Amino acid sequence: MDGILDEQGRPTFIRLPVWVVRDVFPRLTTRARDLYIILSSFADSRTGTCYPSRRGIAKRFGISSKTIQAAT
Repeated sequence: MDGILDEQGRPTFIRLPVWVVRDVFPRLTTRARDLYIILSSFADSRTGTCYPSRRGIAKRFGISSKTIQAAT
């Protein structure tokens, strides 16, 4: 994966709240953590909402739908 680019071809970044990394991540499996980060990349920057399909996630990140299912 070469990265996710915005409309102008620039790399995009996500921000994770410190409390998520400190309090939530330790209780998650590695797959669930990865999925959280992937979903964060789809989130609207103002509202934080996102509704990507499993197929869209799998295609964008080169993983299988089964991997996504296992993380949920």
